[in-house]
Amino acid sequence: MTSRMLERLATLDLSDDQIRVWHQQDQALMSIRNHLSSLLNTRAGSVPIDPEYGVPDMSVGPGSSEFPNADVMAQALLAVVARYEQRLNKPRLQIVLSHADNISTRLILDGEIEDGGAMRAISLQATIGGDGVVEFDPIEQG
Repeated sequence: MTSRMLERLATLDLSDDQIRVWHQQDQALMSIRNHLSSLLNTRAGSVPIDPEYGVPDMSVGPGSSEFPNADVMAQALLAVVARYEQRLNKPRLQIVLSHADNISTRLILDGEIEDGGAMRAISLQATIGGDGVVEFDPIEQG
């Protein structure tokens, strides 16, 4: 699996110590997580070259405090992920609404990535804050 072109170019400016740390990390998983973070924090229609890139508007209505249906939201996000992050195979997305604070929502994204010719299961988790910003949890290094 390859990383995105700009990620490969960014490594050209790293010191030897930074390159050593970079190689110890799961680059494919980090690349996918970083791309998903950009994708899910972009509103559809805001990228001139591809008006469908990003997340569609899921607001219920002006001034409404009603939260969009979690299943509808999950289907919309999954469609965007499946279309624009093709390194992730068999993506499954679950949205867990927070009853504790009614502000944040958890997003759990599972799937498979190719790793040395074999498929490897992965799981990424994120928080969707009250402001709509998707922030992925750090990737734990095993």
